Amino acid sequence: MVTLFATLLSFANDASFYTISTDAKRTALTLRDVKEGNLLSIKDNNGVVLYKESIQKTGIYTKGFDLTSLPDGMYVFELDKDL
Repeated sequence: MVTLFATLLSFANDASFYTISTDAKRTALTLRDVKEGNLLSIKDNNGVVLYKESIQKTGIYTKGFDLTSLPDGMYVFELDKDL
């Protein structure tokens, strides 16, 4: 099971911009104030992109991820904005 999640969100100084909740089987990510075309990625310690998705709708983005098949380690959710 993944033991630690590191969160990097570009230009996200306010903690109310994002929410991450985890349980034994799923990780739920909620991002506020996203724009269509922003790019969400999940990367490992070495910067290898494990998942990439283009945001389809402006507003609030919510998605659940099952990361239980990944080896223990640090993973980063990264949001690339158009800035």
